[in-house]
Amino acid sequence: MIGFKLDKVLLVFAVIYTTALLTTINNPHHVDESTHSFVGLFLRDFFADWIKNPTLSYQKIYDYAMSYLAYYPKISLHYPPLPQIGFSIAYLIFGASLQVSRLVIILSSVALLFAIYEFAYAVSKKRNVALVAALLLMTSPIVINMSILSMQELPFLLFFTLTMRWLYSIKNKKPEIKNYAILSVLMAATTLTKWQAITIFPVVIFYSLIFERKLLRYTAISVLIAAILLSPYYLFLWKTNLLLLPLTANLEADPLDPTWMQAEGWTYYLRALVNYQFLLPVGAITLLAALVYLKRRGKDWEFFATWIFVVYVLMVVVHNKDQRYTMNFLPAFVIPASYALFKIYKKHVKLLLLAVAGLSLIQFALTLNSLVYGFPDVREIAQFVGEEKYGNVLVNTGLGTASPFIFEIAKSGKFDHQVLSPCVIEFLEGSPDELMHKFGVKYIVLDKETAGFTEKQSKFIESINRNVDFEVARDFKRFSVIKNNKYQPEDKNEVCNYICSTRETICSKFKIPSDALK
Repeated sequence: MIGFKLDKVLLVFAVIYTTALLTTINNPHHVDESTHSFVGLFLRDFFADWIKNPTLSYQKIYDYAMSYLAYYPKISLHYPPLPQIGFSIAYLIFGASLQVSRLVIILSSVALLFAIYEFAYAVSKKRNVALVAALLLMTSPIVINMSILSMQELPFLLFFTLTMRWLYSIKNKKPEIKNYAILSVLMAATTLTKWQAITIFPVVIFYSLIFERKLLRYTAISVLIAAILLSPYYLFLWKTNLLLLPLTANLEADPLDPTWMQAEGWTYYLRALVNYQFLLPVGAITLLAALVYLKRRGKDWEFFATWIFVVYVLMVVVHNKDQRYTMNFLPAFVIPASYALFKIYKKHVKLLLLAVAGLSLIQFALTLNSLVYGFPDVREIAQFVGEEKYGNVLVNTGLGTASPFIFEIAKSGKFDHQVLSPCVIEFLEGSPDELMHKFGVKYIVLDKETAGFTEKQSKFIESINRNVDFEVARDFKRFSVIKNNKYQPEDKNEVCNYICSTRETICSKFKIPSDALK
């Protein structure tokens, strides 16, 4: 009877949780989610065009990507592609929009809610423990923030949790090939969600090596099969010179990030857990309760200790630090913590449930009330510049990228307008008139908030303001759209654009990407 009531509580919370997330679905763009959503858009268009003109020619596929890049210079294919593939499938069914990609992530978050509840119940066989674990994890500020943005973090956390849940379910069973084949597929899928997900391999191997030696042969074979499943993807990265980009990004990390040779580097993720991944009271309670569980060697403590230890140490060694990078160990804290709380306060179960529920809901409400608002006007600007058939768009903002505008302009699928990133101003020499003519720019999107501008961007704005050939076509809340009155449509033989990451101009002889596959 108690279990039934708690199941109803879970369902009520799931409804409230989903409704709260859906209220944010129309919020303005964030930069990173626009990048990932755009990759999904590229994959949608590629799949649709490839079906019409199927080919296995590497050159044709490469030309397709370069043609697409010449219009929209932000195809970040070095990111593991599983979330973006999910976006692309959703776009094919429902049409392309930021709301659709966000809906994919919200559904992933709801799936995580039920997955963590089931996982905690499998460990404890107590529904009150499972409910508390679900409340602790799903009201975490980092989980909520990543549940409303079309990024990689929620699929990363979901698939890592599912993989560890499957390992937990088979570790005490008689080894069967099919179970470890499923483990291989889950590990491969997890790896394709985010580059930090590669920690799944050392977690599985280390656990088998230290605590479940009888499973080592089977888990090693599972890792090998997963590597084989992943080999086409890594071959693609190698062929396209994208394989080392994540490593390069780590080497170029913020110099202020603490390294493994500093004490701050070893405490960074501990502080993140207590202060950011959870709000302080909840984070402190979760950490202390989990430590009590591990110290007292609670049920399957080795499993959770390995999970936490391996992820923690590997992320300490990696120079680039971010609280998102260790989201995958949060289940390994909340499940033992919930179990320990009920062991410690077993005489006051109802009071404990009320206290945890109260703190979790406060954490939930505070997080929802402090969400970072995105960048307004992006959809409206895309619609405005898209009303005319010709003319490219140069984006001069302090965001450091044109991703939100690229996504909104590209989703029409018309390939009428190229988008140029702010780096064109930063790295190419020439007056505004020369740049406008070289790239066929009709509109310039100017950011009114100039705090993040470089010196060249500021001088560019001054030149535009002094030039009578440029006028404000339309004023928006944060951005202004400037029209180049000297623009004249030209029928060029090539489509060219400037790529920020490689600092080079690329050109494509194809007018639209689909022509490259014919």
